[in-house]
Order: sequence, then structure tokens, then C-alpha cells
Amino acid sequence: MGVVGCDHALSMPDFRAAERVFQLMTQVSGRAGRGELPGRVVVQTYYPDHYAIVAASTHNYASFVERELKYRRWMHYPPSACWPTCWCSRKSWKKRWGGRLHWASI
Repeated sequence: MGVVGCDHALSMPDFRAAERVFQLMTQVSGRAGRGELPGRVVVQTYYPDHYAIVAASTHNYASFVERELKYRRWMHYPPSACWPTCWCSRKSWKKRWGGRLHWASI
């Protein structure tokens, strides 16, 4: 089984990118070798030394989690920090901020 360009997500501005790459590679490698014949996974990557790729290729979940959680604590990303989510419907937005936005645009 081959994995082509699975590491493109590592260059995206998303703090979950390494987790997604690790999950994808783990899932693909788990599907290889089912049945009677042994499986083999070939990975094409631009980042062969990235910790997510190394951990997935060696099936080392513990080292990936340790490094990823350390990074997230350092950057104050979830689950170490909480990010508030605010939902606002159009009616309540207009009602609350409509007049202020009008004055701000003058």
C-alpha cells in the first residue's frame, strides 16, 4: 500500500496537522497486511524527520502523544488551554452591534 503526499497537511496553519498526519498514516498502515499475505506500506514524504511521520512509521503512539502534548502545552493549544467559542445569529448581531458599527464606519 502506498501513501502519497500525506504530509501536505504539515504545512497548513492548523495546530492539529501533526495529529491528522499521524492518524492517516496509522490508519493506512493498519489496513495493509490484512488477510493471508503480509503487508507493506510505502510513504512518500517531504518531511521524513518530522516526529509525526517517525512515530507513525515505527507505530510508537506513546512518543507521538508525549511530543504533541508538550508542544500544545508550550503553545497554549487545546487540550491544555480553552478557546472560547462565541455564536451569534444575524438578528442578535444587528440588534446588539448594528448602531455601533454604523458609527464606526463614519
